Amino acid sequence: MTLDGSAHLLELLDIQWPIIQAPMAGTGTPALAAAVSNVGGLGSLGVGTTNAEGARKMIAAFRALSAGSLI
Repeated sequence: MTLDGSAHLLELLDIQWPIIQAPMAGTGTPALAAAVSNVGGLGSLGVGTTNAEGARKMIAAFRALSAGSLI
């Protein structure tokens, strides 16, 4: 990937660094995702092992800790 391509990806994802945290269902936490986002990476929440209400709670917990990017 060229530098121009990297810059485009960073802009597209609204992040500062090309760091993407894996969404680890069952082990990743909103605090971990927020920490990654707070330093300019892309935080992720693994919600595959929870229901919709659990996912909403995890997203709310993330939002309480960070205004950064999340997938």
